[in-house]
Formats: sequence, structure tokens, C-alpha cells
Amino acid sequence: MTKFLLCVCLLIGANGFVLAQGSADELAKKWRLPASPTGQRGAALLEALTRRDENYLRGFIEQNFAPQFLKDFSVEQHVKQLGRIQTILGEFELAGAEKTGAQEVEFLLQTKAGQRLKLACKLEAQPPHRIAGIGLEEAANAPSFSFTNLAELERYLTEQTAANRFSGVVVVTQNGQPKFERAYGLANKTKAVPNTVNTRFDLGSITKLMTKVAVYQLAEKGKLKLDDPLGKYLPQFPREIADKVTIRHLLDHRSGYGDLMTREFRQRRSEIRTIAAHLELLKTHKLQFEPGAQEQYSPAGYVILGGVIEAAGKQSFYDYLQQHIFKPAGMKDSSFPDFDKLDDRTAVGYTNERGGADFSQTNQGFHTIKGTPAGRNVSTAADLMKFDQALRGGKLLGAEPTKQLAPPRRAYAGGMAGVSAVLLADDGAGLTVVVLSNYDEPFGEQLGQAIFKMLRR
Repeated sequence: MTKFLLCVCLLIGANGFVLAQGSADELAKKWRLPASPTGQRGAALLEALTRRDENYLRGFIEQNFAPQFLKDFSVEQHVKQLGRIQTILGEFELAGAEKTGAQEVEFLLQTKAGQRLKLACKLEAQPPHRIAGIGLEEAANAPSFSFTNLAELERYLTEQTAANRFSGVVVVTQNGQPKFERAYGLANKTKAVPNTVNTRFDLGSITKLMTKVAVYQLAEKGKLKLDDPLGKYLPQFPREIADKVTIRHLLDHRSGYGDLMTREFRQRRSEIRTIAAHLELLKTHKLQFEPGAQEQYSPAGYVILGGVIEAAGKQSFYDYLQQHIFKPAGMKDSSFPDFDKLDDRTAVGYTNERGGADFSQTNQGFHTIKGTPAGRNVSTAADLMKFDQALRGGKLLGAEPTKQLAPPRRAYAGGMAGVSAVLLADDGAGLTVVVLSNYDEPFGEQLGQAIFKMLRR
């Protein structure tokens, strides 16, 4: 069994902490824990882990995660992390709790399968005593990041590649100078094409940030307003949607739209390769809640934003990004390919999503064939760093949106079947870490976090 820290720095908490399902005291009583900060926070976490409802987790995170951490990582990344813990735990019971410090508690959990796991919960030292860390021990098949310097990192990555647990590139720069650049594994297993530091990888949801930048650019130029209704740009949508949903709702995942990969889409996925083709399907979708009423992760909403960009920018979404983001940032190796026609410089994604442990299956059947405003543009590690530098340096946006989208310490991440990508940067430390992998999330993201943490000590 492997000992690991699943959530490196998962922060939860709020002053006057109260959930809709009951007060902190009531939850502590339900879980037979003391009505202390440790007991209350631990009980709230345990309760959240029993809920197989992403909307519940999302609301829990929005209400209780520390503001700074919500800036560093998106709500959806936190939802995924809690979801991974839920997957490992399955159904569980609290078998005991051992207090290990004034702001720390360790829960002993018994799973239905008979496995005993330890869930560590660390609190902030000062009020309101929010949860400052969550760790899960003795979890099967979890990564253990055993390195303390770059030489050990290189040995570790070589071992992980040999064990078929990693494929991708790792690039670290300090004060603008390369500090570590290595490639591992294969970009294409059928052709035996190795990954190189110049291999182009699927960035997953990092594309959404580029789409958001494009919308903000058009707003700065006066070609759209964030509070404009959708119908001003896409009048083909039903009036009850076109008049209520705003551009800001779409940006903030508060539109009421949900996933892109519906049954109808999957039946027609091979022919849907343009924004217009996506919109023809999306205009028939029903909203899942009143626009603005709540937040729900929405790839569909970002594809609709691609239509808005085309209408306001007077050119295709793909041409807009090429001209207004890729070109000014110097991203010569970034594009939106058809994933059924990849060249040898672009990595094929491999997944264990349907079982197995050998990453022999491609992710071709899991995603859109062509990248969209919601995800799947390809870039090299160098190009992703150029995007970050251009955004942070004010080459793409004015001062206020730049400050919002690219704070001094930032993280961009994208993950799904056959994709695990992350960029972490700290301007104060002059440090940037990029990990791009063509294997399943979350290993690449967790690896990037571990490297970043090691170098910032």
C-alpha cells in the first residue's frame, strides 16, 4: 500500500461556518465528534465526502474554501480532488478519531470493502480555523512523490516512466532561465514516436482561460459588454435563453448550461468540427437552473462563448485565437488540430478510464475530435510558458483584467482521460513549473504541485 498526500493544500472554511443541511454543531454531533473547531471542520468534511452530488460539493467548496486558494485553483479542480477521495473511499464509516495536535486530527475510516484508511485534517492556527490541508494515507495505486532535489526528480521520473505510470514533459525555469527540461515516454505508441520537449500536448481545460482572454479583449475594444444578453450576438437561441443568459454568466459558469458531451453529440461527434455545428445542437439544450442562480461547471457555456467571439470579432474562433493570442504571445507551436489526423509532433492521449493499468487505449472516443473554446488546443511546454508570460506581462490585456487572470502566484490546469496538464508560477520566487502528460489526470497535476512545493521551500 502506498502512503501519499492526495490534496497537497486543500483549504476549506468560512467564518460562522453553517451548511444548509445543518449547523456545524449538528454535523459534529451526527459524526460523534466534539463541538470544537477541529470536530466541526472535520465533521463538515466527512459529510461532504458522503455526498455523491457534484452540485453539493460545488456549493460546499464555494461556501467554505479560503478565498486565496479559490484564486489559485478553480472550483472545478477542488471538486475533482474531493471526487477522487470519494472514489478511493467508496462507502465508509468513521471508525475513530485521534487528535494529533491543537489544529490537527486524523480520522480512521473503514470502507465497505474492508480497507482501513487514515484521513488527516489540518486546521489554520488562527480563527476562523479553516481546514488548511487534507491527506489520505494507505490508498491503493496512489502516487508517492519521493524526491527532494532535481537529481532525485530525474531518477524518480525515469522510474515512473519505466513502470508505465508517466509519459510527458517536465520543464522548470527559475528567473527566466531553464533549470530542468526532460521528456519521457511515447507520443505515439503505434509508431513508437518518443516524446520530446518540443512535443505538442493537449492542454484540456487550460483552453478556457484563452477563451476568457479573447472575450476580455473584445470587451476592451468595445465590441461586446460582459453584461450583454446572449441573444445580442447569437439571435438563433430561444428567446427565453437569449434574453436571460449574459456573457458574464457564461464566463462564470452561471448560465445554467452543463456538459457538452450529450448523447446527441456523441452520435454526431465525427461531423461536429466547427463552432457553428456545436451551436446548432446547443441551442436546443434546456437550462438546468435560472441564469445567475448558482454555479455549475459548463463546457457547453464556453463553446457558446466561442460563437460570441465569432460574432463580435467577425472571424472564426480559431482564427481569432491565432491572430490575437497565439501570434502576439509568440506561440508558434499552438493550434486546434483534428485529433483523428495528428502529426508525429503531437502526442496521442492514452487512458485507463475503462479499466486496466497499461495505458494502451487512446482517448479518441472520449472527447471532441476537434478542440473547442472549452478545451483541447495543443501546445508545447515552451508555448504554454509564452502564453503565461504574455498574459502576465500585459501583452494580451489591460492592467485590470491582467491582474484578475494572472496574479503574481497562479496555476492553470487541465485534466481528463489521456490529458494531465499544469502550469504553476510564482513571480516572487521567479519560478515556473510546467508538466504536460498524455496519460490520465491527476498524476501530471499532482507531480507539478510536488515539484513546485519542493522548489519553493
